[in-house]
Amino acid sequence: MLACSKEICPYMNCPSDKIIRSAKECCPKCQVCVSRKGESYSHGDSWEQESDPCTHCVCEFGFITCKKTQCPDIKCGFGETEFKLPGDCCPVCASEYYLACNYSGTIYENGENWKPDPCTTCQCRNGKMTCHNERCLPLQCPSDMIRSVDPGKCCPKCIPRPATCIAFGDPHYRTFDGAIISFQGTCRYTLTADCYSRKFSVLVENHDRGFKGVSWTYRVVVVLQNTSVDLRSGLDVYVKGRRVEHLPYFENPVLYVEKTRSSILVTTDVGVQVRWNGDGYVEVIVSGVYRNKTCGLCGNFNNYAEDDMRTPTGAIVSSEAYFGNSWKYNGVQPEGCTEAVDIDPCSIGGYRKRKLANSKCSVLKQSLFAPCHPFIAPEPYFATCVYDVCACSENDDCLCDVLSAYSQECSKANFILNWRSEGLCGIYCSEDEGLVFDECGPACPRTCENKNLPLDVLASQCFKPCVPGCQCSADKVLHNGRCIRPEFCP
Repeated sequence: MLACSKEICPYMNCPSDKIIRSAKECCPKCQVCVSRKGESYSHGDSWEQESDPCTHCVCEFGFITCKKTQCPDIKCGFGETEFKLPGDCCPVCASEYYLACNYSGTIYENGENWKPDPCTTCQCRNGKMTCHNERCLPLQCPSDMIRSVDPGKCCPKCIPRPATCIAFGDPHYRTFDGAIISFQGTCRYTLTADCYSRKFSVLVENHDRGFKGVSWTYRVVVVLQNTSVDLRSGLDVYVKGRRVEHLPYFENPVLYVEKTRSSILVTTDVGVQVRWNGDGYVEVIVSGVYRNKTCGLCGNFNNYAEDDMRTPTGAIVSSEAYFGNSWKYNGVQPEGCTEAVDIDPCSIGGYRKRKLANSKCSVLKQSLFAPCHPFIAPEPYFATCVYDVCACSENDDCLCDVLSAYSQECSKANFILNWRSEGLCGIYCSEDEGLVFDECGPACPRTCENKNLPLDVLASQCFKPCVPGCQCSADKVLHNGRCIRPEFCP
């Protein structure tokens, strides 16, 4: 008995013009396969799924069949790690160094994150470095407050308006309240401290400058409750006694130490910021919460300069030497520490030295600095200039220290004075490195990491004072100490 049955053909999942029919076969076939996403493949094509490179698919006459690839077990040797190239299914062994990233001479391992600055986060992935820049929302502060950034943070907050004390020259101290004090001790002293809650202290160490009766600030130590930062001549930085090889240094949330052009900037979470140029100039900024609470050579921050020469016992004295000696640090002192005495180097040097000093320092009262005179009185700086030049008239370093200090105070008042020249305190910048001098250069320069940020955004994220020094021209960015065009960044 003969039995017959009719073959049922499958549904053709392809366009009608891609269907082929054969006289020898009952059912038609498709020349192409169409995936669920609408992607078209020809008969015989094979591929790995985009979402899963371990799934291998084949097109056979309109039907897609997929199979999962099983990877063999691997065991990597010393110094190797499992690594899977993008688009590959199975991992292979690769050298850990091959997958690492080199950023400014520092090697970061595969998968490691780091922050070149508080606003930039970078990651190393399979030997490639990617960086992301955080942007801050606009912030308006009341008139009695100012914008400030906590250590390691990118965006600012409002804090009480701060006060600034500086030490400069041979050395002279301009207190938080504006008094100018000249003191020539060669020991370690309390520059300023929180004398109520003991949250911080800033110590300075003065050394003999090589001229009779004259010293200069050689070292600055910032002491917090659980850490300390030692800033030495030449911009060497030590934290808790150990040298910091690479900056920035971040100790969350207490401390952030960074290099800004030719200075070291220390920012703390207790409202104290210290800037040190490595060559006698130190600036301390304290938050308004310390009003009436500071002590030391920088005074008591009570908006009354006449009582700044107050000793640790509370006595107000008239002798600058007695006042300075009273703030000698109680701990270990450097070799050569001697008690200071009140001296007038111009009286010791005689009429000719005083005349020479007056002549050299008169530039402070002339046209180069005149735009700033209504806002920063030149007379106190002129007096310190005459004092210093009488003490070290053999070279112009002392003159330039005072002129630079006055210029920086003017910069804070938004008066940029381009006063330097080849014959007056000129600063050499290497043309081979593409650097040019700027009296008020940005403390947050354009680099390969932030080159894509608009200039106004970069400026709005930088809450640090401008600094004199060498910087790149506007069409270049800084990379490893050299100026290069942005398109040449690695």
